Amino acid sequence: MRAAIAAEHGARHVPSLAHPAAALVEHGSASVVDDLRALAGVRVFFGHHSVGRGILEGVDDIARSLRGRVHVESAAVGDNGDPLGKIADFEGRALRSAADVVVMKLCYADICPDANVDALVDAYARSVSRITAARPGVVVVHTV
Repeated sequence: MRAAIAAEHGARHVPSLAHPAAALVEHGSASVVDDLRALAGVRVFFGHHSVGRGILEGVDDIARSLRGRVHVESAAVGDNGDPLGKIADFEGRALRSAADVVVMKLCYADICPDANVDALVDAYARSVSRITAARPGVVVVHTV
């Protein structure tokens, strides 16, 4: 899925390296500590459901240990088992958000054996295109 999205959108969604989060997207970083330091002044929107709470707790724990803070606005998007609904909900929230970086995480419950992965990739790619067209400076982080 990641390869299909990258092939479809390539570097069009990687902003100028002047944005602190862009360096993470473009080049990666040596450690989670470096990542969190780079994100210190960046506003992030994280659309997720149940498992995402654990991710946020881990980010908070690491940031606290660094005596820092990462501003993450988060919301449960859609319902588990309805990935197209999650994508649509995420898109609406990403369009309304003032965040510099937007991230959505689907859940293991969204990709079942009978899932039409091609349709999901297409829906997600169209959603990302609409988000970046409406908000040209936003960084969309793709997760799998």
